[in-house]
Amino acid sequence: KKKEGSRPYDAYRGRVVFPIHNISGSPIAFGARVLQKVTKAPKYINSPETAVYHKSKVLYGLYQAKNEIVRQDSCYLTEGYTDVISLHQSGIKNTVSSSGTALTREQIRLIKRYTPNITLIYDGDKAGIRASFRGIDLILEEGLNVRALLLPDGEDPDSFARQNDRKALDEYFKAHVTDFISFKTNILKDEVGEDPIKKAGLIKDIVASIALIPDVVQRTVYIRQCSLMLDITEEVLLSSLNLELRKKHREKERTRRFEQEASVPADDAIPSTLAPSLPSPLVDPRKDLELDLMRILVRYGDCFIRTRTGEEVQVAPFIFHELERDNLRFADGIMSRLMAETTTLLEKQEWETRYLTHHADLEVSKMAVDLLTERYRLDNWELFEVRVHPEEVKLERAVEEAVYSLKLFVIRKSIAQREEELKEVYNLDTEDEQKINELLVEISKLNAIKSSFSLAMGRIILG
Repeated sequence: KKKEGSRPYDAYRGRVVFPIHNISGSPIAFGARVLQKVTKAPKYINSPETAVYHKSKVLYGLYQAKNEIVRQDSCYLTEGYTDVISLHQSGIKNTVSSSGTALTREQIRLIKRYTPNITLIYDGDKAGIRASFRGIDLILEEGLNVRALLLPDGEDPDSFARQNDRKALDEYFKAHVTDFISFKTNILKDEVGEDPIKKAGLIKDIVASIALIPDVVQRTVYIRQCSLMLDITEEVLLSSLNLELRKKHREKERTRRFEQEASVPADDAIPSTLAPSLPSPLVDPRKDLELDLMRILVRYGDCFIRTRTGEEVQVAPFIFHELERDNLRFADGIMSRLMAETTTLLEKQEWETRYLTHHADLEVSKMAVDLLTERYRLDNWELFEVRVHPEEVKLERAVEEAVYSLKLFVIRKSIAQREEELKEVYNLDTEDEQKINELLVEISKLNAIKSSFSLAMGRIILG
């Protein structure tokens, strides 16, 4: 480093330096900690932010920990660099650090790529614990499962890991880990004592955190748990929760309307009717997905594939079964009729596509011809000299991807419709608790189905 009018000097002199890596393992910055206590010297110095390094978007140790995080399906989150190093050396390798900064949404989403389960390790500093609550609320809002682990008084993760072997650490962690809502309730309950005003504030604080959890089942479980811990009826807590949910909904609506109004052009802008524009064709994503699935069905219906369970099945019955299992029907009329005719082919036990291409229904026959002649194939990578596997080579993957892409689209549409209904109920400003809870339960169930479809899609893409 160089000051104006002076020689360069070592900015990290007298400090231990920690390389900070990105998710691919490339060093992108450094953190440096003083080795000896020096007055007026900051304890930590970090590299300045650059095009590749943004402190709020990086987790220290994630590159080294990511495989273990996936294997354990869990991530421990600490505060400092030495905490991570000592825990890794003790065998707790699914550990990362926020590098001493307040936890950010970007950092949370980095962890979410590898696991939905986060455990925060705390020392006994009550002020530090309270200061971290805002970051924890962000984790809850992202839909992750948060647990807390409180170390003995006077210990931090670094010192505790150096004093104990792997077996002792595992035993302590297992015995003392708790869900975060219970942890937060106990911390705040000790502070408020028997003061009724402070206790009311505590209840509102806890309910506000529970309201951030997207999953309605988890919210219900936590409400029941807090009811027992705080000696308050579930009805009171649920009423407070619904008020909090309405409040958050209105805030989102206000933000959305503000953004819409802000995007309206100024008076002196070119009127939209006079401004030059290109025609934008109407795009129907569902029709495209149905086309792709129907193309595979018509072309490869009589082929055999091996499913992920090891079973060998014919393509057409597999597709029929998957659609029937989730009560899915084609929305497009022509494709719906073509689908019915493919079932006739299957019943004949003779997959003769001529039956489809020469069908008396001209729309059905034209669609069959188009699908068989690759009219709807858009991936002409050969034009760009990119080598790809023919679809026949990876037919299992193509079939499953087409099926689950359509399923995901339909379930997302259903969730969006239920969320719109929920908005309407909230906007009516009524006390229809039953309707609200029914919709929340339904949305939660649909989200669970969506997660299973997304997981299946992930396996297909990775496989």
